[in-house]
Amino acid sequence: EGVHPDDLRRCLDIYVGHFDQRLPFNMDYRLRHADGSYRWLTDHGVPRFDAEGAFQGYIGSCVDITERKQAEETIRKLATAIEQCPVSIVITDLQGAIQYVNPKFIEVTGYSLTEAIGQNPRILKSGEKPLEAYKELWDTVLSGKTWRGELHNKRKNGELYWEQSNISPIRNEKGDIISIVAVKEDITAQKQAEEEKAKLQVQLQQSQKMESLGTLAGGVAH
Repeated sequence: EGVHPDDLRRCLDIYVGHFDQRLPFNMDYRLRHADGSYRWLTDHGVPRFDAEGAFQGYIGSCVDITERKQAEETIRKLATAIEQCPVSIVITDLQGAIQYVNPKFIEVTGYSLTEAIGQNPRILKSGEKPLEAYKELWDTVLSGKTWRGELHNKRKNGELYWEQSNISPIRNEKGDIISIVAVKEDITAQKQAEEEKAKLQVQLQQSQKMESLGTLAGGVAH
């Protein structure tokens, strides 16, 4: 009765099915602890037979795997969050080869997963930024720092777009840099709005200037 209700039927099916055929079994399930909480166990069992081959029962072991299950759940949630993240995420190795891109990257750039993996992020370069600037970016990240800035990149179809990028090193448990992660937000619409606003301001200033000149000319004519 200590097995979690959601696991009970599955466990019974596994045990009965293997017991009937005298087969080894291995299953994970939650068992109620003395404090009322549930702990995850992995249960291994192998059949025992006597010298004449008669079935004697099962011998096995149970191991508490609660921490492992919690870690797996955390990883699953993080993976889901990255997959559903509203900004592009790119992970590369230290040579710049792309190891992972999330669905938002595919949506923004137009490159499929298979087209992106193994490529260098330079496939997005518009050609407007000098090579020295990219070297500075890379040197900053490999030195252990985060590079932040705006990049004018090019989609697969040739269309240019703006993105705000945060590019950081990923370290292992020893502190060694093992890969690079870039978090990139498409700010094209924002940039276009800013450019339109700047144009309108210039037009307004020119209009005001012409109006002032017209007023001045009218005053001189009188």
